[in-house]
Amino acid sequence: MSLFDKELALSQAGGNAELAKELFEMLIKDLPSQQETMNKGHSLQDKQMFWDATHKIHGGTAYCGVPDLKNACKLLEDEIKTAYPSNAIDAPLKNMNFEIERLLERATELIAKL
Repeated sequence: MSLFDKELALSQAGGNAELAKELFEMLIKDLPSQQETMNKGHSLQDKQMFWDATHKIHGGTAYCGVPDLKNACKLLEDEIKTAYPSNAIDAPLKNMNFEIERLLERATELIAKL
Protein backbone atom coordinates (compact mmCIF):
# COMPACT_ATOMS: atom_id res chain seq x y z
CA MET A 1 0.00 0.00 0.00
CA SER A 2 1.01 3.62 -0.18
CA LEU A 3 0.04 7.11 0.82
CA PHE A 4 -0.74 8.17 -2.75
CA ASP A 5 -0.86 6.27 -6.02
CA LYS A 6 -1.03 8.64 -8.98
CA GLU A 7 -1.78 5.89 -11.49
CA LEU A 8 -4.63 4.62 -9.33
CA ALA A 9 -6.02 8.16 -8.96
CA LEU A 10 -5.92 8.64 -12.72
CA SER A 11 -7.48 5.24 -13.34
CA GLN A 12 -10.27 5.93 -10.84
CA ALA A 13 -10.94 9.23 -12.64
CA GLY A 14 -11.22 7.51 -16.00
CA GLY A 15 -7.82 8.78 -17.12
CA ASN A 16 -8.87 12.40 -16.69
CA ALA A 17 -6.03 14.18 -14.85
CA GLU A 18 -8.07 17.31 -14.20
CA LEU A 19 -10.87 15.27 -12.65
CA ALA A 20 -8.36 13.30 -10.56
CA LYS A 21 -6.92 16.55 -9.24
CA GLU A 22 -10.38 17.98 -8.52
CA LEU A 23 -11.47 14.86 -6.62
CA PHE A 24 -8.26 14.80 -4.59
CA GLU A 25 -8.59 18.49 -3.73
CA MET A 26 -12.19 17.93 -2.60
CA LEU A 27 -11.06 15.10 -0.32
CA ILE A 28 -8.28 17.24 1.17
CA LYS A 29 -10.62 20.18 1.71
CA ASP A 30 -13.22 18.03 3.48
CA LEU A 31 -10.88 15.85 5.56
CA PRO A 32 -10.25 18.20 8.52
CA SER A 33 -13.94 18.75 9.26
CA GLN A 34 -14.80 15.08 8.78
CA GLN A 35 -11.89 14.06 10.99
CA GLU A 36 -13.13 16.43 13.68
CA THR A 37 -16.67 15.05 13.41
CA MET A 38 -15.39 11.47 13.48
CA ASN A 39 -13.35 12.09 16.63
CA LYS A 40 -16.18 14.03 18.27
CA GLY A 41 -18.60 11.20 17.53
CA HIS A 42 -16.23 8.75 19.16
CA SER A 43 -15.61 10.92 22.21
CA LEU A 44 -19.37 11.37 22.69
CA GLN A 45 -19.89 7.65 22.05
CA ASP A 46 -22.33 8.67 19.34
CA LYS A 47 -22.05 5.63 17.11
CA GLN A 48 -24.09 7.17 14.29
CA MET A 49 -22.01 10.36 14.14
CA PHE A 50 -18.81 8.30 14.38
CA TRP A 51 -19.98 5.95 11.62
CA ASP A 52 -21.29 8.68 9.31
CA ALA A 53 -18.05 10.69 9.37
CA THR A 54 -15.87 7.60 8.94
CA HIS A 55 -18.05 6.35 6.09
CA LYS A 56 -17.98 9.74 4.38
CA ILE A 57 -14.18 9.78 4.50
CA HIS A 58 -14.14 6.23 3.14
CA GLY A 59 -16.40 7.26 0.29
CA GLY A 60 -14.09 10.16 -0.52
CA THR A 61 -11.13 7.82 -0.78
CA ALA A 62 -12.81 5.71 -3.46
CA TYR A 63 -11.70 7.95 -6.32
CA CYS A 64 -8.51 9.56 -5.08
CA GLY A 65 -5.71 7.01 -5.18
CA VAL A 66 -5.06 7.00 -1.43
CA PRO A 67 -4.78 3.30 -0.56
CA ASP A 68 -3.40 3.69 2.99
CA LEU A 69 -6.24 5.99 4.05
CA LYS A 70 -8.81 3.85 2.27
CA ASN A 71 -7.53 0.76 4.09
CA ALA A 72 -7.56 2.60 7.44
CA CYS A 73 -11.18 3.61 6.79
CA LYS A 74 -12.19 0.05 5.99
CA LEU A 75 -10.58 -1.29 9.15
CA LEU A 76 -12.21 1.38 11.29
CA GLU A 77 -15.62 0.83 9.70
CA ASP A 78 -15.31 -2.91 10.35
CA GLU A 79 -14.59 -2.26 14.03
CA ILE A 80 -17.45 0.22 14.36
CA LYS A 81 -19.82 -2.35 12.86
CA THR A 82 -18.69 -5.29 14.94
CA ALA A 83 -17.27 -4.05 18.23
CA TYR A 84 -18.37 -0.51 19.02
CA PRO A 85 -18.14 0.66 21.71
CA SER A 86 -15.09 -1.21 22.95
CA ASN A 87 -11.38 -0.70 23.46
CA ALA A 88 -10.82 -2.57 20.19
CA ILE A 89 -11.61 0.69 18.39
CA ASP A 90 -8.56 2.52 19.80
CA ALA A 91 -5.92 1.10 17.45
CA PRO A 92 -7.88 1.51 14.19
CA LEU A 93 -8.98 5.01 15.21
CA LYS A 94 -5.40 5.99 16.02
CA ASN A 95 -4.29 4.61 12.65
CA MET A 96 -7.09 6.48 10.87
CA ASN A 97 -6.05 9.77 12.45
CA PHE A 98 -2.42 9.04 11.60
CA GLU A 99 -3.24 8.40 7.93
CA ILE A 100 -5.38 11.55 7.70
CA GLU A 101 -2.63 13.69 9.22
CA ARG A 102 0.00 12.11 6.99
CA LEU A 103 -2.07 12.83 3.89
CA LEU A 104 -2.88 16.40 4.93
CA GLU A 105 0.79 17.14 5.67
CA ARG A 106 1.78 16.17 2.13
CA ALA A 107 -1.36 17.37 0.31
CA THR A 108 0.23 20.30 -1.51
CA GLU A 109 3.09 18.14 -2.75
CA LEU A 110 0.71 15.39 -3.88
CA ILE A 111 -1.65 17.78 -5.66
CA ALA A 112 1.31 19.08 -7.64
CA LYS A 113 1.95 15.53 -8.88
CA LEU A 114 -1.49 15.26 -10.49
